[in-house]
Amino acid sequence: GEDGATRHLVEKSLRDFRRAGVDRDEATRARVRALREELVRIGQEFGRNIKDDVRRLALEPAALEGVPEDWRRAHPPGADGKVTVTTDNTDYVPFMTYARSGEAREGLWRLYRLRGHPRNLDVLSRMLARRAELARVLGYPSWAAYVTEDKMIGSAEAAGEFVEKIARAAEARMRRDYAQLLARKQRDAPGATRVEPWDSAWLQERIKAEQYGFDSQSVRPYFEYGRVKDGVLDVTGRLFGIAYRRVDAPVWHPEVEAYDVVEGETLLGRVYLDMHPREGKYKHYAQFTLASGQKDVRLPEGVLVCNFPRPTPGAPALMEHGDVKTFFHEFGHLLHHVLGGHTR
Repeated sequence: GEDGATRHLVEKSLRDFRRAGVDRDEATRARVRALREELVRIGQEFGRNIKDDVRRLALEPAALEGVPEDWRRAHPPGADGKVTVTTDNTDYVPFMTYARSGEAREGLWRLYRLRGHPRNLDVLSRMLARRAELARVLGYPSWAAYVTEDKMIGSAEAAGEFVEKIARAAEARMRRDYAQLLARKQRDAPGATRVEPWDSAWLQERIKAEQYGFDSQSVRPYFEYGRVKDGVLDVTGRLFGIAYRRVDAPVWHPEVEAYDVVEGETLLGRVYLDMHPREGKYKHYAQFTLASGQKDVRLPEGVLVCNFPRPTPGAPALMEHGDVKTFFHEFGHLLHHVLGGHTR
């Protein structure tokens, strides 16, 4: 007899109780608790091993041919005359996209995929073993069955069917695109029989420029970080009828910005922007919850953690078009958290 939101909460809560082993004996519940806690620690260890393992590749300046001029200025040669390129995304993505040297791209590609190795081999083994045990203890046939149950996909079978459906739908276009990349590569290397993974981004850029008249580097000056940030705030503000007010709030790093989100004079929540790379920071792009909102109890607070180029005096931080899309995408998660964080 309750409303839909209440019924949904009850159904979800009962499901999560069962997934935590509430209907099992105390020994099983204790083991489930221990396994879930250990899996959290293992996941954190896995991510930390990658995050902290920044690899570096020393290259002759000639290997930078093709990369944007502002990127070159930010990477002057060292005392040995070589330029150091890291596996951080702010280095990796532009270099793999624009550097003409296939040998240099291959070197960086391989380094990027060695992050966390060999340390994470043991971590992965422990993770797989604990996942399998947790599923088994709770009566699931596999970890896949357990982990998909509370997701939109609903089941391991549905996930497998979805992957196959997408693969079938995309195969013809994939083969056509791959043939286009290979044909472009064969212009430079007539004997080439395959497109290596470190070639793909560079070849795509060449095809876009040569066949479609679009040069990604030509649009970068329009995507200076400060302008992009202002644009995201302006567009989303107009789209949702809200505004962002910069506030002097406690933050964990001087670069972090805090904004109150308001609708007229009504305070909806607060967002934090942690947008540039630094030592020891999360390496990717994501939105995290700082506080879950509850109607008449507390306001939602969310954090955007990204690794976009950092503006410096006299050197604008130019973003890739893909970076701009990522900014909008992740900011959408942030807005979802704030605007949706007012249920009872």
